[in-house]
Amino acid sequence: MTKLLGRALMIGIALIGVTSCGSKTNIRSVKATDAHDAYYVGDVFDDLNEITVIATTNNWDKITISSDEYSYTLYDFSNVVIDTSKPFEAVGNYTLAVSYKTYDIKAITISVLGSQQSKEKADYTIMIYMCGSNLESKYNLATANLREIVSIEYPNNVNVIIETGGANKWSSKYGIRASKLSRYHVENNNLVLDNILNDASMGESSTLQSFIEWGLNYYPANKVGFIFWNHGGGMDGVCYDERHDMDMLTNAEVHTAFANAFTSTNTTEKLEWVGYDACLMSVADVAEFNSQYFNYMVSSQELEPGDGWDYDGWLDNLAENPQIETETLLQEICDTYIEKCGGDASYNDGQLSVLDLSNVNSFLSAWESMASSLTTYINSQHDWYNFTSEIITECHAFGYDEISDTYCDVFDVQDFIYAMGNSVNYGTIDVSSIETALNDLVIYNSCGPAIQGVCGLSFFCGIDGYVYQNSYTSSNTNFTNWHNLNSSYGRSEEH
Repeated sequence: MTKLLGRALMIGIALIGVTSCGSKTNIRSVKATDAHDAYYVGDVFDDLNEITVIATTNNWDKITISSDEYSYTLYDFSNVVIDTSKPFEAVGNYTLAVSYKTYDIKAITISVLGSQQSKEKADYTIMIYMCGSNLESKYNLATANLREIVSIEYPNNVNVIIETGGANKWSSKYGIRASKLSRYHVENNNLVLDNILNDASMGESSTLQSFIEWGLNYYPANKVGFIFWNHGGGMDGVCYDERHDMDMLTNAEVHTAFANAFTSTNTTEKLEWVGYDACLMSVADVAEFNSQYFNYMVSSQELEPGDGWDYDGWLDNLAENPQIETETLLQEICDTYIEKCGGDASYNDGQLSVLDLSNVNSFLSAWESMASSLTTYINSQHDWYNFTSEIITECHAFGYDEISDTYCDVFDVQDFIYAMGNSVNYGTIDVSSIETALNDLVIYNSCGPAIQGVCGLSFFCGIDGYVYQNSYTSSNTNFTNWHNLNSSYGRSEEH
């Protein structure tokens, strides 16, 4: 941007009851600062669309709204309306060229403040929190998924809304700017801009909360599916923002964002489902936190390939049948993903499962009871090492890292149950109630040939991880007995 010299002069322009044509933005007011000490904000003119401007001041000679493509001039300010054919599409910063009767000012920067009109309640809203990170800046993988998403013809009773950010660079395909957070809806096979926001970390709870509130307020629906798109790290977090030092959302921050958003929007009923298009997020602690806000969860125990879910594969079915049963839709997400990962190919280690979160409390209770008995035994025998070597090493570990030659401290629950039940030393500790609760919790599990046998749900145990020794804290889990055991013996921040 080019700095314009001089001192600031505040100029007021009132926009009274103005609604943009063909847009969802109800423009309420404009604040303008003249060119003296202002910055020319040329990069925002991509946002010009349709607007009607009412100017109430009469001490100017003319005002011109201009960009590379458009230029509109008004000369009479005696309560005159500026009616342009290409007005602003969204709230944000724009540039006016202003000439006084007495002297000229080359440019002023204005900030358009607006409020969005809520849509009528739809059958379905899909909310996608798309933190592009290096998946986009290096490989354009977020853009690839956006192509899939906009390829579908959605009926009026299905909303698909997206917030983008978190990447140092975006493909030019949709005009997404890396320096801003942007909000879109999909309409007529196009990505339509709703709002542009100042840059903020998508790994911050407040950023997530704001998107949740916006979606619930302006795109209400009978059913809401919420998707986290980005890297995942199980108990380490999700949505790593490369513009902000790879800041990520912890389990606790996700919990806070939804709790606050539910309160501010007066949302009292749970949303239908949450999905993690991210690695390693099918962890019991994550599921338990989400059970307070969602009925179902779809997520992977294992690493996901960078191109993620097959969006057109399942969104097409939703568009054709917005009344589709939730479990049927989530199973389609799983199956289309496994097919995208390679189908029946022997190398396919894709895994995705559906959890019925109404049953997570039974699993929590059973696991915590086991953890209490196990803690008593380990304390008396001082044998954490024997426990991990005899039990945990028998469990399938996820998230292998070639550089460190270690896994991510998340392991398969069914393998744990089997190892405990067949152990000479630990076989007296009851795990049968865990198995019963697990079978009720995991209602669908789709796996590629290379990863057959995993159950669809993981647990944390701090023995070998390259990430997690600083992640399994009391604020990130309600599995208190298990956390305390790991905190006493395993690798965790509180050990």
